[in-house]
This record gives sequence, C-alpha cells and structure tokens, in this order.
Amino acid sequence: MKEELSKRKKKFIISAIALIVVTVVYFFGTGKLTAMLTSQTAAQRWQGESEQKYTQLSCFVPVDQKVSLSDIYSFRQVMAAKFKEAGLDADSGEMLSSDAWSTSGKVNVSSTLGSGEVTAYAVGGDFFSFHPVKLLSGNYITSSDLMKDRVLLDEETAWLLFGGVDVHGMGFKISDRYFVVAGVYEREDDRATKKAFTDEMSIFLSYDAFCDLTGEDEAGINCYEVVMPEPVKGFAESIAKDKFPIGRGEILNNTDRYSPSRLMKLAYHFGERSMQNKGIMYPYWENAARYTEDIASLLTALCLIFAVVPAAVLSGVIIKALLLFRQRMREELIPELRDKTEEVFRSWAYKRRKKYSSGKH
Repeated sequence: MKEELSKRKKKFIISAIALIVVTVVYFFGTGKLTAMLTSQTAAQRWQGESEQKYTQLSCFVPVDQKVSLSDIYSFRQVMAAKFKEAGLDADSGEMLSSDAWSTSGKVNVSSTLGSGEVTAYAVGGDFFSFHPVKLLSGNYITSSDLMKDRVLLDEETAWLLFGGVDVHGMGFKISDRYFVVAGVYEREDDRATKKAFTDEMSIFLSYDAFCDLTGEDEAGINCYEVVMPEPVKGFAESIAKDKFPIGRGEILNNTDRYSPSRLMKLAYHFGERSMQNKGIMYPYWENAARYTEDIASLLTALCLIFAVVPAAVLSGVIIKALLLFRQRMREELIPELRDKTEEVFRSWAYKRRKKYSSGKH
C-alpha cells in the first residue's frame, strides 16, 4: 500500500515539474515572440514613464474601400473631443495621441547603375514611431519634411541603385520623377517578418508623393494606426468603432492581442480566421504579428493541455488515498476501535461488579 502511494506521489511530482517547465517556457516564449515585433509595442513606447495607460489600435480597410486624409483629420477632431469629455488634460501642451497611415503599391526605380521594380510603402503621420526600422545610414522621412521627395530605401534597393548603403543625399528616379535618398534601413530579421515579407525590395516614401506618382488626389489609405489614452478599459476601441470609417474592415487592439485571454480564445477558434472574407490586404508587419499570434496561441493551448496532467494525477492520488483510507477504516481501524471499545466496556463492567460485590459483603 505504501509502495503504491509512493509511486503515485512520484508521478505527481514529475507531472508538476513538467507543468512548471512548460509554463515557464510558455511565458518566456510568448514574451520573446512579442518583444521581437516593435510594431506591436508603440503604446508602451509612447507611455514611457507616464502613469496614464495607453492603447495601440490598427484599422485595416478593405481594398475596395478608400479612407482619405480628410477622414483621418476628422477622426483626430473626434478623439480630441472624446479626450475632453473624459476629463483628460489636453491643455498642458502634451500630446495625448499619435497616429500614422499607410498604403502600398509597386513602382519602378532607376539610377545610372541599375533599375528594378520595388514595393513602395506610402506613409504619413508618425509612421516610424510605430515602425522604428533600423537605419544603416541617413534619417527617417517625417510628416514635417517641407519637400516630399525624400525616400527611405531598404538595403537591397540601395545596392541595386548605388552599390552600397551609405548613400543618403544621392538622387534616383521613381518612374520619371526625381527623388533623393533620405536614408537606408535594414529590414527586420525576425522569423515572423521574414515569413511575412514576400517582396524582394522595398522603399518608404511620403503618402503625398505616392499620390502624385499615381496621379490621384487620394491613393486610398488601407492601414491606420493610432495610440491613445485608455482611462477605462475599452475606451480607445469604442471611439474607433463608433467614429472611424472602417466599413467592412477590421479594428485590432495591438496592445491586448497577446493577452492570455485573447490567445486562449484564438486557440479555441484556431483556423477560423484563415477564412478571411473582408477583402483586406494586410501589410507585412500585421501578417508577421498574426504569425506570432498563431504560435503563441498554440503555446497557450499546449500549456493548458499539460496543466491537465498534474491536475488529473493529483485528483487520482487524492481519490486513491481516500479509498485506501476507507478500506483501512473498514478492515483495520473500525475493528480495532470496536475491540478497544469492547475492552474498555468489559473492564468498566468488571470493576463495577467487583465494587458491587465488595459492598454487599
């Protein structure tokens, strides 16, 4: 009996250790996955040392729908009004929100050394606050640039056009228009981004310049990103869902996307979101985030599965111990207690009889 209990105890201990290991791996693994993607942590960077919590949202627009700059500016006014209603201090001169927008398309680039087709990401607002790609030379392009002819090249494009990466300030053409290299950046080298980025070369240019290249007043924004205060849970999402012209698109909470509750929900519905019917073309950074989300949700599911093992073993040990205790009570303890009770009663009866006999004489 004792040997059996000892074996079960050992099994429980081994299972418990396995659970601890899996849990540690889960938390470290998920943390490492999310830390690699700077595009998902803009709220933390914006918050800094502030006690005010912030939330990052991404709004993805279907390809057959256009969001314009006027829509963005109108939404900014809505946000400011909502901040004031919530009693947030917007008069101190401190910016309470940050936003960025983007779209993409194929363009032809050329210089005296080479030419080719690249993917152009047309960006605006504080785009590089959300996507702080590593610079190899030069500087980012910003919304405050007076001239809209500055372009950020990736390393491959820089080698194609100039045979090197220290080329900021040098000129080249997009289609038949002249542009200047603002800087050269290194593409993210994490596994998720490598999987998601399927184009060979890419550049970043201003949204205004891209519209001029396409000959349209509005090329159409398909990704809008914003960081705003979160005084109460759901505050930011409610503003975006009520006031941003998302149409059939999707509003995603980047800040909470790797929370345990969301990952468990994703694991439960795993595979369903592959049936995408909203007509959205996600940018590569979102596809990378969705890739890590899938892995993290599987880790969550595995953690839950492994948690069942020690719980089941513990339940089995307890039940077995109770059954063994019941059996021992029935076979040993109860008879022993009965014998002792009877012995005490017999002794008491004998003493009573002896005392009675002595008193009678």
